[in-house]
Amino acid sequence: MEMVKEKGAKRIIVADSSGIPWPNTLKNMEATGILKVAQRAGVEVYALDNMEWIWVKPEGLKYWDRGFRIPKIVKEVDHIINVAVVKTHSIADFTMSLKNFVGFIHRQDRVIMHSSRYLKEMIGELNIAFSPSLNILDASKVFVRGGPAKGEERELGMVIASTDRIACDITGLSLLKLLGTTQEIQNKNMWEHPQIKRAIELGIGINNPDLINLKTSNVDREKLLLRIK
Repeated sequence: MEMVKEKGAKRIIVADSSGIPWPNTLKNMEATGILKVAQRAGVEVYALDNMEWIWVKPEGLKYWDRGFRIPKIVKEVDHIINVAVVKTHSIADFTMSLKNFVGFIHRQDRVIMHSSRYLKEMIGELNIAFSPSLNILDASKVFVRGGPAKGEERELGMVIASTDRIACDITGLSLLKLLGTTQEIQNKNMWEHPQIKRAIELGIGINNPDLINLKTSNVDREKLLLRIK
């Protein structure tokens, strides 16, 4: 938040909406320390649970018949900084920058998504409604198995950042492969994963590994690159 202030932001909002099993977002933000840090920084904090929602149906949707609802405030801000965590996921295989926007759709629409056999493709599609200026993956601690709430944890003390969601998630997945992860990820081409593949089809991010300009610190760059490809 301090870096955002240094760039001249006049108004900063921290917003989230917790998963369906954990409905009280503000309480969750307090428990994780997010609320305290935001208040100390003097920025606005919104739990999206009870805010105004609007229907959107972006062009190109295949798996969202009626579209879905997003917070009205998304249309009122100049920039979105998408902050997610690197971890495996028992249903979606992984959750990073693409899946993080599930937290920005209405709970009833999440129920529809989670009851569909095309959940992974639907994650890719909902990203059409959002245009983050920056994506940050918190890899200070990661789940290499399990998730979303509990899993096998590894401490790395790393951060992945990119303006491109595909580049972010592919790099995060490659990091999990480097550590050793689930069979759904470890020896598979993640460019063909339904989340990634559908997002690429819709032009949400880069479409091949040669477009990733990887700059690293505290990680073996060559080993990571091997897993990106």
